[in-house]
Amino acid sequence: MVRTMLKKNDIIRIAITGISSDGNGVGRCEGQAVFVPFTAVGDVIDARVVKIMRTYAYGIIEKLITPSGDRVETDCPHFGKCGGCCFRHITYEAELRAKQSFVEEALNRIGGLSVKVSQIVPSPDVDGYRNKVQFPVSERDGKLIPGFFYQRSHRIIDIADSCLLQPGIMNSIAVYACDLMTAAGETAYDEISLKGNVRHLLLRRSSIDGSILLCVICRNGKIRGEDSFVSRLTAEFPDIRTVVINQNDKAGNGILTDRHRIIMGPGYIEDSICGVPAKLTYDSFFQINHASTENLYRCVKECCDIKDGQTVIDLYCGTGTIGLSSCDRSTRLFGIEVTPKAVESAREAAVEMGFERAEFICGDSGKVRELVSRGIIADVIITDPPRKGCSAEVLEALVGSKAPKIVMVSCNPSTLARDLKHLCENGYRVISVQPYDLFPRTKHVECATLITKK
Repeated sequence: MVRTMLKKNDIIRIAITGISSDGNGVGRCEGQAVFVPFTAVGDVIDARVVKIMRTYAYGIIEKLITPSGDRVETDCPHFGKCGGCCFRHITYEAELRAKQSFVEEALNRIGGLSVKVSQIVPSPDVDGYRNKVQFPVSERDGKLIPGFFYQRSHRIIDIADSCLLQPGIMNSIAVYACDLMTAAGETAYDEISLKGNVRHLLLRRSSIDGSILLCVICRNGKIRGEDSFVSRLTAEFPDIRTVVINQNDKAGNGILTDRHRIIMGPGYIEDSICGVPAKLTYDSFFQINHASTENLYRCVKECCDIKDGQTVIDLYCGTGTIGLSSCDRSTRLFGIEVTPKAVESAREAAVEMGFERAEFICGDSGKVRELVSRGIIADVIITDPPRKGCSAEVLEALVGSKAPKIVMVSCNPSTLARDLKHLCENGYRVISVQPYDLFPRTKHVECATLITKK
């Protein structure tokens, strides 16, 4: 193994030749990879080495010698400090090329697969696409401030009034809510002293009618002057349809608990995706980029190509949106999800849509073995695992099911590649891989993959 001769605080001149999957530019010095954030392919920079690893190093830009043609002026004054975005310094086209390469390189390097990856589908909206946002709240000079965390820290930067990732009304509501709570004498929670009350603000916005849910997460389970808070807030922002207080008095950085009180409205807002209805509470799972998610789900439906009366198993099904939007009422649909509230929502949606042959089961996705033992043979299996990918138990169950077709949705190219490798070593082959950009200006990329039995 080659050891780097670089030393901390060395100033080195490198050309950036690639972007790593964590969003950092990559150059080489003395044969060693050097990762530098906020750089672009084609940059020539002087970099200061800030961290030495065994076979690679991390650096920061000391001086930009020759800028890449992909560079643009950043449109956020906090870019590079806030941990939310990593690609506001390059064109959207360059960002898409980078994400395309994340998928291709992971499948080749981790999965050992030689498959053609379709051209990534861009997001219809590059900014203002988030329908959910969580603002940590801090206190400065006696005033409550909503914002976001600095990179790799829990210090809060005051950018809630200018963040471009969600609609401006959500930023404005967060700022005004903090102003009202400041005037009422509220305090912000401090993670070190464990004192203070208000911890986070969570907002959701419906794509149907623009209605908004506001959740105040606080240590005491209440805020001062709740009636006045609600009346003044809704007078200023009539789109707010419900307000919830969530109590979190636990130390640590967890945001939500299951203890809550509804102080205005029904406690949820209504939305839908690809015709599947959803009632969104403060803790519901729902994709944050509505337009891109609908594009992704349409692709899943095309990959499934479900015929009348076929049987479909939907693993990690959440609120059932992928399975219900991919099937018709003749389908025998089994959804498996570990979160009870999501299962309840899926059942309600199935009833509302007239799916009489849909069954949603609460439990780990490994329960697919139980379905197989019941003699249920799937024509198609859909999986949408978390970032860590499918569990070993689920992968074995997929292989054991002998399903002729598997459609896998993934938010992590690395674990997707690992899981595909296992399936391909056990009787399956990859037919198509279609990336989607659901999270513009961040490093994340989503894929829909069609796998069939050899």
